[in-house]
Amino acid sequence: PTADPTAPYTSILPLPTGEYGHASVGPEAYMDTPLVNGVAYPTVTVQPKAYRVRFLNAANDRYFNLSLWQADGSVKSKDGRSNTEVKLIPELIPSNIGINNGGKNYKAPKVTISDKTGYGAGATATATTTGGVITSITITNSGSNYANPKVTITDSKGSGASVNLETVAGRPSGIPDPTTAGPNVIVFSTEGGLIPSPVVFKPTTMSFDINGSETGGGLYFAPAERAEAVIDFSNYAGKTLILYNDSSAPVPDGDIRYDYYTDNPDQRYIGGAATTLAGYGPNTRTIMQIVVANANPAPVYDPKGNGGALATLLPKVYASIADAHIDNSIVADGKLTSQTLGQWKASHSLVDLKTKTIEGGFDVNFGRLIANFGIELPNFSAPTPLSYIDKATDVVEDGKIQYWLIKNNDADNHPIHTHLFNVQVIARVDHATGLLINPYPHEAGWKEDLQNWPLQDTIVALKPKTPLLPFGLPDSVRLMDPTMNSGVATNTSLDQNYIANGITSIPLAFQQYDLTTGQQASVSNDIQNFGWEYVYHCHILGHEENDLMRPMVFHPKTVVKPAAPSGLAVDVKGNLTWVDATLISNLASTKGNPANEIGFRVEYSTNNGNSYLPASTNIGANNFITIPINTGLLNPSPSGVKINSTANTGLFNVSYLKTGTTYLLRVVAVNQAGETPSAPVKYTK
Repeated sequence: PTADPTAPYTSILPLPTGEYGHASVGPEAYMDTPLVNGVAYPTVTVQPKAYRVRFLNAANDRYFNLSLWQADGSVKSKDGRSNTEVKLIPELIPSNIGINNGGKNYKAPKVTISDKTGYGAGATATATTTGGVITSITITNSGSNYANPKVTITDSKGSGASVNLETVAGRPSGIPDPTTAGPNVIVFSTEGGLIPSPVVFKPTTMSFDINGSETGGGLYFAPAERAEAVIDFSNYAGKTLILYNDSSAPVPDGDIRYDYYTDNPDQRYIGGAATTLAGYGPNTRTIMQIVVANANPAPVYDPKGNGGALATLLPKVYASIADAHIDNSIVADGKLTSQTLGQWKASHSLVDLKTKTIEGGFDVNFGRLIANFGIELPNFSAPTPLSYIDKATDVVEDGKIQYWLIKNNDADNHPIHTHLFNVQVIARVDHATGLLINPYPHEAGWKEDLQNWPLQDTIVALKPKTPLLPFGLPDSVRLMDPTMNSGVATNTSLDQNYIANGITSIPLAFQQYDLTTGQQASVSNDIQNFGWEYVYHCHILGHEENDLMRPMVFHPKTVVKPAAPSGLAVDVKGNLTWVDATLISNLASTKGNPANEIGFRVEYSTNNGNSYLPASTNIGANNFITIPINTGLLNPSPSGVKINSTANTGLFNVSYLKTGTTYLLRVVAVNQAGETPSAPVKYTK
């Protein structure tokens, strides 16, 4: 992989050779063979009834648009297998509407382009009239997925117009035959938990805009997105279905060399693969084969097409167990609104909308195309891209609401994954019109993996909560870049490479600005306190690993010093036992207890308690766990304190101590707020 040769940026170092010790990796890897639960192109047999199904897109970088279609039994593989393919028919895209007869008395004619037999959508057109006669019709959006498009003209007064619709061939592969559609997928949950009402996804293929860019589909998963659903096979007894995907890669503009399907063109002359044969790979379209047993079917689960029993049950369950929404006015229908971002801000004047950007750029060392999160600094004309190692700019607190505006200034659809908390999708902002777009129906609940389309901004609301853990956690106190020495400002592991290539001006590893004021500042590798450190990142893993990720500082509920352990006793074998003040057996009061210990430090004294030393673990005295104790957010100390027994334990063996000596033993409970020792117990070995 190399940088764009037409771009003004030139890489500083030569690309790695790929030899051992000189490795290279590109920021995206789309692969050519999908796996389902670890198996390539599997077959599963189901009964003709409804099933609960869990979906997870675990691909490195690839999106999936999934639908079920009946297999085409007429196609045979070269070894005689059948039912491995989906029947595809030509896609017909509206390209021109000619006027046969302009009619008369038209005032405001409305032009509708529908699909007689298919599931085409998105095509729009406007009519021009002169003296009540339609003189021309202009297609403003060509839509996609049309199998048999039809033009209808309606008007309150006018009549008599007739037109001739011309079409052009759509995607080379064609589209699944609408008459072979399989069962719907009824989604009731995403990775953020239940959604307020079921969303019924009918079989459908990807939609494209007038420029050929992917704009969405049906059951459409970004990497790491999840869903739970009901699929009812009761109408398909004795039939074979194919789980089919037609999302492109990369999203949204695609590269034909990454689209593997049966009878696709031979791409070897442009660096792709040979034609895929029926029943064989590589194939990213036919994901798996589902054989429905030829048995008596169960009653149809969803006869009305509204989600079946979930239509009445799910809203009640959601209302009783889901976290309350931050904004209850959101309409999750995916439609374009008439409201601008400025109008939204005016009606939310008390909201501090924090802006994050997604920026396309180049790796400073090798010139590879990468992406970064960025911030908008005062008096800067463009966003400032930030690496993962730059100082944290995002601080979130337990129970405190924040609103984020994520501006995608890049060319990809980036699935942004937040750790620790879910978000509520408020709206997206269309760059072309400046208008807000409502969240999609399946985004009506909480989400932790969020699609961010290019040339759109996304508004989300968040309210982090401290996890209810049965143990304490330390703050993350560390160097900004743990792989570099303290106090350095360049990536010293590469300095010799620069010098060897005659480069004396070595790039700085960190942005040299105060990331709040935008003022210039000298920044080097320093120790920072990240609180309970979490991250947010793009879940296209090639992007995440090439720095589209940022740390978050999380301030949990206030921690208080732990109570002293009690009931110390030691037996003749040196087994020291004690009672934890926050017992794991009493989980109801221990989960989320601010006095939970991170761990214990067992100590001994040989001078009647005047001083104590840490007892050795069974793996050696130097293998203690160090808990960083900060001396204030701005001046953290890495020295910390040590523990030699983890939280929720009550046993430690001290039989290694010297025979014939009397000791005082005690147990110190430790957490981020401090430490509390127990009363001592005497032990003579």
